Amino acid sequence: MGSHFDALDTKAGLVLGFSGVIAALTPDGGSTFGIVSLAGSIVAAFLAVATFWLRKHPALAPSVISDYVGADPSFTKIRVVDTLRSMVEEGRGVLDVKGRILKAAISSLLTAAISVAVDRLVS
Repeated sequence: MGSHFDALDTKAGLVLGFSGVIAALTPDGGSTFGIVSLAGSIVAAFLAVATFWLRKHPALAPSVISDYVGADPSFTKIRVVDTLRSMVEEGRGVLDVKGRILKAAISSLLTAAISVAVDRLVS
């Protein structure tokens, strides 16, 4: 599951970098498309940072697991499997939220990129 978190963070980093590029390519003229592209790149950057910021993901606490070392092996196996299942379910929820925020960031970045392209074609 950790690799899924890392993959979303990597994609958010790419969106953040490209939003800076789009902001730099935005013309200074103050046209409607220029304003839309600048706003889109700023929104994309904020959403990408929000994707990074959401860092809560489940982890096993060694102190809790050590309580089951001397317990019956079948009980311990069941407890560990139940714990892993709940971690996956909790992690899935966090990943879903991070994914939705990242999709919004990519949409905003796409809007900004199209606005820059249209502004370049119009002027």
